[in-house]
Amino acid sequence: MFKGRTAELGGVVSAVQQLGQHVIVYGERGVGKTSLAYMARDVFREASANVGICVRLACANDDTFESVWAKLTARLQEAADVAADDLVDRITAAVDKYEDIVQMSETLTPDAVSRGLKVVSSSVPLVVILDEFDRLGAWDDTVMFADLIKMLSDDLVKCTVFIVGVADNVAGLLSGHASIDRALRQVYMPRMSPAELGSIVSGGFDRLEQRAGIAVSLENGVGDAIVHLSQGFPYYTHLLAGSLGEIALREGRYEISKVDVYSALLNAVSEAAHSIRVAYTDAVSSAKPAEFHLTLLACALATVDELGFFAPADVRAPLTELSGRDRQTSSFIAHLKRFADAPLYLLDTRGEGRKTRYRFRDPLMKPFVMIKGINDGHLRLPSDVQANGQ
Repeated sequence: MFKGRTAELGGVVSAVQQLGQHVIVYGERGVGKTSLAYMARDVFREASANVGICVRLACANDDTFESVWAKLTARLQEAADVAADDLVDRITAAVDKYEDIVQMSETLTPDAVSRGLKVVSSSVPLVVILDEFDRLGAWDDTVMFADLIKMLSDDLVKCTVFIVGVADNVAGLLSGHASIDRALRQVYMPRMSPAELGSIVSGGFDRLEQRAGIAVSLENGVGDAIVHLSQGFPYYTHLLAGSLGEIALREGRYEISKVDVYSALLNAVSEAAHSIRVAYTDAVSSAKPAEFHLTLLACALATVDELGFFAPADVRAPLTELSGRDRQTSSFIAHLKRFADAPLYLLDTRGEGRKTRYRFRDPLMKPFVMIKGINDGHLRLPSDVQANGQ
């Protein structure tokens, strides 16, 4: 069911199959980086005739270089538990040696981890996915990961380290050797194209027909509306299209119209990630009629640069249209500062003073705000609006 990302997947697989190469996948939250990692894992397992081990380690805010690699022991043992009978003894012995190296090291260094990974990978090909790598905040730790990758690459160890994290660029995730660039395949994950998102919608309903014999047809404009509202994020495409599928199955009718999209929008608002719903409620709540919800919706409609930032002046036109009266920057700049400051931290900032630009800290918030705006009657469905997309 994986759709799109052909070029990105090809780059990752090529690196995994090349000795001495490692991978770093970066981009906004919610664009499918972890899904890409899982696809690469499956390809690796098939290419290694199902004798290779691929494990995923999720990094946490309190993790360090040492704690991340200490987690690997348990995950390797889990892989050994489900391995083929002829591999169990070999993998178990390698895991025991890795554990000894980790536990014997008073301070776990890149050199010690490199020795441990070399022991495991000499017994079985190994891929280690370090997901949510951006949650590691300590600069010293990222330097040690860079040192480790350099060692593994130089020694041609049969182990691929696969780093996945939220960042605008690789420098935002990993610091260290300048020469590490030669050992890292850098894969940027942009937002999905409209064609890729459209294939998720059509592919999902095609699979429903193949498996259950139920054909669901979408009225012209329904698919385009889903794609537009998703803003490049497959998360919302799945959420909206899945809701439409539920409506069809529950009501026993298999022609979905644009009217049904409203019901899907209601479901999407209630089923969106709890953190997003709470953050939105906190941002727009006020004892006074401050119209924070309109300012936030105008931010979602503002023209952005290639990194997703917008200037306060970009908010003026959509806010004027939404509120029905001319709005000067001075009338809402305090709203933007409120969204960007504690305790909300809904917007990131770049620059200072009059040059300050803003963007949504969690990019999944932007399509949620748009969906909420349609539900509340401030916006029309994308299929019904003017060519300017607002």
